[in-house]
This record gives sequence, C-alpha cells and structure tokens, in this order.
Amino acid sequence: MKKIICVTLNPAMDKTIFVNNYKEGCVNLIDEVYYEIGGKGINVAKVLNNFEIKCIVTGFVGGIWTDKFRTKLMKLGIETKFFKLLQDTRINTKLIDTDTGMCTAINEKGPFVPEEVLEKFIQSFTLMCHAEDLIVLTGTPPPGVPKNIYYTLTQIAKKKGATVILDAHGEALLKALDAKPDMIKISYRDFIPKEYWGKLTKADFPYIIQKVRETQIQNALISLGQYGALFVDQEKNYYANAVQVGVDLKYPVGAGDAMVAALIIGKLEEFDLITTIKYAIACGAACVVAKDTSNCKPTEVNKYISEVVVNELTTY
Repeated sequence: MKKIICVTLNPAMDKTIFVNNYKEGCVNLIDEVYYEIGGKGINVAKVLNNFEIKCIVTGFVGGIWTDKFRTKLMKLGIETKFFKLLQDTRINTKLIDTDTGMCTAINEKGPFVPEEVLEKFIQSFTLMCHAEDLIVLTGTPPPGVPKNIYYTLTQIAKKKGATVILDAHGEALLKALDAKPDMIKISYRDFIPKEYWGKLTKADFPYIIQKVRETQIQNALISLGQYGALFVDQEKNYYANAVQVGVDLKYPVGAGDAMVAALIIGKLEEFDLITTIKYAIACGAACVVAKDTSNCKPTEVNKYISEVVVNELTTY
C-alpha cells in the first residue's frame, strides 16, 4: 500500500451544544459548547492517526475556518492538500439534551464550489492516485459539485490501480455504484423506505441484504446504528451486535467514520474478515463515548473488542 487518501469534499466545523432538559419552542440555557473540525474523511484520518497510520486529507475548505482546519490537522501530523473557497466552510450543529440523551442535528449544505476549482481538484486527485493506493471517498458533495462526483473519482482511482472505499448516501451513493468501488460503507436507511427508519428489526435484514446484493458490490459494511452492523461479501452475510458502552449520553459525531477507519486498519494489518468486523464495531463504540474521533484510540477500542459477536447468517 503506497498511501491513503481521504477525500472530504464538504468538511464541517462540528458544533456540539449541551442543554439540560431542552424545551422545544422555549428559551434554553446552554451548559457547554464544543467545537471540533470534522467531515467524514477528516474523521477517518484522525482515527487512523491514532493508530499511527499516516494519510493525506484532500478536499475543499473556505472562509474563516480555513486556517483552523489546516493548523489543527498539521498539529496532529496529518498531511493536507485543500483547495480554498471564498465562502465559509459549513457548521454542523448537534444539540444534545443531557437529561434525555436525545440529539438533534442541524447540518448546513456547505459552500459553493466553482467549476474551475472543482477542475483543479480533479486534476490534483488524478495526479495523486497511484497503483496500490487506498482511496477513501466520503460524505455529501457540496453545492456546485455534481452528484456523480464519486463515480468520476472512483473511475480515476481504479484506472490507476488503487483500491476505493466509498462512504456516501442518497444520490451520490447510487450514482457511484456503477463505477464499482471495492468496498462501501452505508447506512441501512439507504435501502429501506423512510417511514421505517427507527423501526428496524432483525426481520428486515433479509430485505436489506437483498437490496445491497443487487448493487453487485463485492464488499459492503451496513451500519444499523444502535443495532450493530451487517457485512455482505461475495458469498456470505454476517451480523455483528452493537456494544453497550455503559453511558446514557452518547456523542453521535464520527462513529460511522471510525468504522470506515477500522476497515482500513483491517486491510493494512491483514486481519481476517471477522476480526475486521469486530474492529469496526469497537471503533464505533469507542467514538460514541468521546466528544471527538481524536479520542478513538487503540486502548479505548480494545476495551470493546471482546464484547463484539459476529455470526454468519446462514439462512439468508
């Protein structure tokens, strides 16, 4: 493996607000506010950095947050190749009621990317990719970037002989599938009707697996949120339970990104599939008890490994 490139087209300044006994429609006093640079690819890079795995983060940053992103990643020892925008990088706000643990997310769309800046990024990405590189494509494309961007980037990377992991949803995910990324990490919500979100049961697993297999992607990690995860490869289907982390208040930012980092760790360390799945669940668990993916470290992950049970779903 030559290098790892984490593409983050639409990073965010993650703002987490803590309010005790939040009342909708009323004046609420904030107990604590926590800011941290984020975006799916950046979160993946921070977890990998904790495991002493070096990577490059590339994408777009802009406005008042430009120096903050570059400086923080530089201090962490993470290499960057950002393209600067005039508009401010977006702020994604999570409001957490510390009394109930309920989280409300309010995410901005992100700054507009001019066509000429996008072209420069694609040219740079093309030059960066080489055989045996591992490319991580993540997140929702910002305004100005076409929904088929991951199809384009996957084609470029695979022509160079690189391996592609895709973590996206909605139209950006569906349009990329024809380019055949080597692995996808997705949410179950991309494959069941919206009215069933939050009502997931094991009885829904066969339907989800069938829909994923119809994409003809060879390897797929399907996040089930509080229910754990499914993994579908060329021949078999697996289910891994969620880990009980022992706290009522959980931090929702970056858990799925930590799972993507675990897939990379598994590949680099040549773990067998079951061990890799266990790492994915454990990394996600370590992330939800911390305020930031920077705290998803090997010592924390190892606490949860033994609690993960992976079973083959032989009857599907």
